[in-house]
Amino acid sequence: MTTDVEQNTRITKEIPFFDASPSVAFLQEIHLFEGCVNNEMAFKQLICHLMLTVCEHPYNASLILNLSIPLPMYRATMMDKFRKLDHILSIVIKPLPVTHKALSTRYKTCHYKDIVAHYTRYSFIAQSVDSGDDDAGDDDDDDVYISGRFVRKSVLGQNSNLDQFLCAIRDHLASDHSQFLTTSAAQLTTQDMDLLCSRYFCVCEALVSFAFGDEVVVDESRYYRDILQYLIAFVTYCLQIDSVQHPQFSGLNSDHLKLLIAGTVVL
Repeated sequence: MTTDVEQNTRITKEIPFFDASPSVAFLQEIHLFEGCVNNEMAFKQLICHLMLTVCEHPYNASLILNLSIPLPMYRATMMDKFRKLDHILSIVIKPLPVTHKALSTRYKTCHYKDIVAHYTRYSFIAQSVDSGDDDAGDDDDDDVYISGRFVRKSVLGQNSNLDQFLCAIRDHLASDHSQFLTTSAAQLTTQDMDLLCSRYFCVCEALVSFAFGDEVVVDESRYYRDILQYLIAFVTYCLQIDSVQHPQFSGLNSDHLKLLIAGTVVL
């Protein structure tokens, strides 16, 4: 029930809305092309406007950037994939229930908190903290309270399911994949570039707003670095393919550049 409420709340928050702020007006009117941002001040201005708008409401990017590309349509497909990834993550890090038979066999000598840490990779460290309000010579324990924090820790070895999940994320987002991005296509059409730039923006958004993105960032495998390097390679590829023009592709247009820059700023 709680999950359904949270999902409905999130969908409600993603309803596009019109924002008449100066930053939105600037981004809607600006037309990007090669060499248009030819000084540091103009570039900083563009980045600041993106931070005040798209970074706050990435789901509203289509209206904020005044795009002719059907970003909402592409984004709906991508967000559905990312929500499924979050669902898989919630399964692989879910600790065994206290009634599971493995607790009396495989983990019979373990504390349940260690089992939780094994699956989630987080262990809760409790500590007593003195409030500092003790009177001189007063040993009253009422001035001491229990505090704690979560630390990333592997207690009973690696969670192999989580390792495989994160590796799969890396394989999909850090290399060419038909459902995500590519850096090897020899020739693209304008519609192909519309799709790829939209996917790039969605990947950047997902890495900072979904649970699987948070897990990739903090994981010791450093797969996040591989993903970032691939995204850099993708942007480089887009700038290079701009010169390979033909009747069905006239190069990167303003919408493409807006999505590439906005995605990078969001990330």
